[in-house]
Amino acid sequence: IETKCLIDATGDANAVSLAGFKVEKRQTLQPATLINNLDGFIPQNIDKEKFIAFAKEQQDLGNLKKEDTQGGNYYDHLMAKRISMHIYCPDTTTSEGKSELEINARQTLNRIINVYRQFNGLENLHVKDFAFECGVRESATVIGEYKTTTAEYLSGKVYKDSVWYAYYPIDEHLPTGIKKIHLEDGITPTIPYSSLIPKGSKRILVAGKIISAEPDVTSAIRVQAPCMATGQVAGVSAALCSKK
Repeated sequence: IETKCLIDATGDANAVSLAGFKVEKRQTLQPATLINNLDGFIPQNIDKEKFIAFAKEQQDLGNLKKEDTQGGNYYDHLMAKRISMHIYCPDTTTSEGKSELEINARQTLNRIINVYRQFNGLENLHVKDFAFECGVRESATVIGEYKTTTAEYLSGKVYKDSVWYAYYPIDEHLPTGIKKIHLEDGITPTIPYSSLIPKGSKRILVAGKIISAEPDVTSAIRVQAPCMATGQVAGVSAALCSKK
C-alpha cells in the first residue's frame, strides 16, 4: 500500500517506530485498568461498616491491595458494581508486554472476586462482563518537533500553530492513587500542530495519546475528546498534503 501521508493513531507509536523515528518510554508508566461489571448481589443487603472492616482486614493480610481500587474506598467501588483496579503496566508496545498485562489483569480480578465472596451477601458475586483488553493509559510518545510542557498546558498558552483545544485536568494514575491538577477557571489549553510531527520527519503525523508532550500533559490529553481532536487535525492535514 502506498500513500502520500501516513497517520499513526495506534496509541503505541507503532508506525512511527517502524519508520525509524525516536519515541520516549518512561521507566514507570501509568497503571492500566481492565473495565468490568459485577453482578450476583443486592447492594442494599451489604452492611457498609462490616464490609469496610472486612476489606481492611483483608488488606492487612495482603489479600487486597490499595491499587485494587485506585486508592479509593472498597465499599464505594463495590456499590458501583465495578472493580476499578490499577494494574502494573509493562511495555505494551511489545506482544510480550501486552500479554503480561492482560494475564495480570485477569488474575487480579479473579483474586479480588474470590476474596469478596467470603463476605456475607457476596457468596454469588461474579463478573457479569469485562472489556476484551485492558485500557492502557500510557505506553510511548513521539519525540516531536515540539514538546508541550505541563506549565504551558496549565497556563492555557496559545501557540503560533495552535490547532485544537483540550479541557481535561492533569489526571496521572499512580499505583495507589490518582494525581489530579485541575485547570483554573477560564483556562482552556491548546496544543500546537508541531507536537503532532515526529522530529525530522516528512509526510507522517501522529494522533492520540502518543503526541509529543510531557507525561502530565499526556495524562490530560489521553481521553476521548482530545484524541478525537488530534485525529481531526491529522486527518485534515493528511488530506491537504495528499492534494497539494
